[in-house]
Amino acid sequence: MRKIKYKEFLDKIHGCWYGKCLGGAAGAPVEGIKKIIQVDDFTEIYDPELPNDDLDIQLLWLDVLENKGTVISSCDLADAWLEKCWYPFSEYGYFLKNYERGIKPPYSGIVNNSFFSEGMGCPSGLKLPSS
Repeated sequence: MRKIKYKEFLDKIHGCWYGKCLGGAAGAPVEGIKKIIQVDDFTEIYDPELPNDDLDIQLLWLDVLENKGTVISSCDLADAWLEKCWYPFSEYGYFLKNYERGIKPPYSGIVNNSFFSEGMGCPSGLKLPSS
């Protein structure tokens, strides 16, 4: 097994986060568009001011772990999202409505949601239990 020094490890972690930040900022303006998009220069669509669920969700989960410890439930994560994130769009909008109606994760992101079914905020391929 190859061992690396802490400084090199930290550099790699920072590189991952910078790449994720840039990718999210470049992709956010076209996220959810379900067709081929012709983009010749990402500066045409790059907007670092847009919310970035690809980063926010991981930071929110980290906050939950830091505050509650490692024994958490999906409802702990859902409650944190409900309290701290306002995203009403795409699968998150479906989640918010469904969760407020008492539909618990993992189903809260997929009930009445056929369009955004492959989004990060709802489990892909999950089927509702048959009644």
